[in-house]
Amino acid sequence: MRIATIVISILCAIAAAVIVLKMLRSPDPDLVGLDVTLGWSVAFLGLVTAMPALLLSLRSQWQKTALAFALAFPVGLGVLIGYFYVTYFM
Repeated sequence: MRIATIVISILCAIAAAVIVLKMLRSPDPDLVGLDVTLGWSVAFLGLVTAMPALLLSLRSQWQKTALAFALAFPVGLGVLIGYFYVTYFM
């Protein structure tokens, strides 16, 4: 379970970094406010979920809590994207 948690948390951290870089470099002037807000929200979500999961799993402490943090990132990302989609486009 420790190795799976480490792999999931590393993938979540990489995904957060890629999404943040993509959102903060948006060329579309109409959506620049939405992209910047979503980029900072994903950065905060990554710092709150993926980084603690990685640190806890590397220290071999609280493996179930680390796995819960690691799995919370994709769920939170889906909620954020859904919220911003509904708020902006509807």
